[in-house]
Amino acid sequence: MDFSFRERQDNLERANREEFDIVVIGGGITGAGIAWDAALRGFTTALIEKGDFGDGTSSRSSRLIHGGLRYLRYFQVDLVYEACQERFLLLRHIAPHMVRPLPFIYPVYKGHGMGLSGVRVGMWLYDLLAFSRRVGRYQMLGPDEALKAEPALEKAGLKGAAFFYDCLGNDSQITLATVKAACKAGAVPLNYVEAIGLLKSQGKVRGVAARDVLTGKELEVKAKLVVNAAGPWADRILAMDSPSYTEGLRLTKGIHLVVRRERVGNQNAVTISSPRDGRFVFLIPWWQFTIIGTTDTDYQGDPDMVYADAEDVDYLLEAVNYTLPHVELRSEDVISTFAALRPLAFKGGSSPYEVSRKHRIFETPGGMLCIAGGKFTTYRKMACDLVDKAAEKLAKEFSRFPKDKCRTYQTPLPGGERLPDEETLALWEKATGLGKEQMDYLAFSYGSELENVVRLIQADHSLAEPIVPGLPYVKAQILHAIHHEMAITLKDFMMRRTRILYEAPDGGLSVAPEVARLMAAEQGWDQARVEKELTELKQEWEKTQRFRRS
Repeated sequence: MDFSFRERQDNLERANREEFDIVVIGGGITGAGIAWDAALRGFTTALIEKGDFGDGTSSRSSRLIHGGLRYLRYFQVDLVYEACQERFLLLRHIAPHMVRPLPFIYPVYKGHGMGLSGVRVGMWLYDLLAFSRRVGRYQMLGPDEALKAEPALEKAGLKGAAFFYDCLGNDSQITLATVKAACKAGAVPLNYVEAIGLLKSQGKVRGVAARDVLTGKELEVKAKLVVNAAGPWADRILAMDSPSYTEGLRLTKGIHLVVRRERVGNQNAVTISSPRDGRFVFLIPWWQFTIIGTTDTDYQGDPDMVYADAEDVDYLLEAVNYTLPHVELRSEDVISTFAALRPLAFKGGSSPYEVSRKHRIFETPGGMLCIAGGKFTTYRKMACDLVDKAAEKLAKEFSRFPKDKCRTYQTPLPGGERLPDEETLALWEKATGLGKEQMDYLAFSYGSELENVVRLIQADHSLAEPIVPGLPYVKAQILHAIHHEMAITLKDFMMRRTRILYEAPDGGLSVAPEVARLMAAEQGWDQARVEKELTELKQEWEKTQRFRRS
């Protein structure tokens, strides 16, 4: 499907002209899921996002689609059950191209963390809650078996390990695909459109006053119902309805480190415990890299200025080096960091780690529906619950009824309708000259839509050239991102359509002028716009390195 900057311009005109049943504020995974579900049920829907789709928390997660094993420690059994069910739906039906099984090792050491009997009980319950929808059965391993399964483990004090499965997920691409699915179902999605106020009639919210961030032009998006799904920015939207409104969120910061995988040596995902507070830290294999995370600390600052500081990085390095002392990981080994905020819907608990991740839906005095909390894995269920409430409200107040029930549980996202098999991938490898590992990574990003990239290369073999030597990204992806993924800025491509900013040693700054040149040729940028794009990319790179100076 075409999903380009031209589509965005058409959507801008529609948004300013039409009245919608629902307008959703926030283009992260939750807002995208709501727009998708609402459009599939037949509601006219607009989605506005002040930046790029998913440019907040939804592209800076641990890249896990998981049941939430750690929540069992806090007796959140219903949350784990829900997450296990949603994990299965994403893996089997909704995003099979972007979600895949991921083996985990949970080592148990003498005098550190939970004992073997406690881990065994936790694993049994985790499997039981997933029931027939589990990814794979857990196994308890002895020390020798554990070291055979994961040679990166420290031998000294190892009592055994649990071997189990969760899933790896391509978070930014899942978010983008959900937006595209909403568009395909009839929604009008817009990135770089910021809510600057609410439209009201007789005290009730009836739309959004918005501003095109790229041009400064203001517009009014009229709707019967406004949904606040702005995540960490939700409080700002709440204040537009009622400055004295006190529902409020608890924001916590989570950061991740990106290091070369050979520095850790893990073959599987590894769950370890921090010696400081006992919370879980994950070592996630991501092709040539290991992603280490996450932290969970209260945050009081500007949601637009979140970054990892030296204390955050030291916490994660301490956890790795305590459990795996032979690794001797240092800050010099960190290629980059990324940080994001969790908008927790409940404020209780002495530690942010203990606060429930359940989602909550509530209505403001002006009739705006708001959703907060939840997990990436459960976004579809969160959206379903919200649209159920919206449908009730629209029926009661406007006699506007849905044409269908929720269908997102059985509807694949774009690229997931039919997965390329091994024979097809082999043919594409031969046609493009790309390597098997490259093709595997691209298939994980696009699924069947990888065919668009292949056709671009077949038409011009220079587009098979790598953007950064040693990374899987090729120049054809730039054109694909512009014409099929609504990549509007250089940051969109370097941070979310690819991960070059986080994975290249220099953040991709050395290749950025060439990428910007190609984007400029397609979108008609002048030199001033090119320079602005390069400057903003450099600023983002500096945020990933700020821990070195703090």
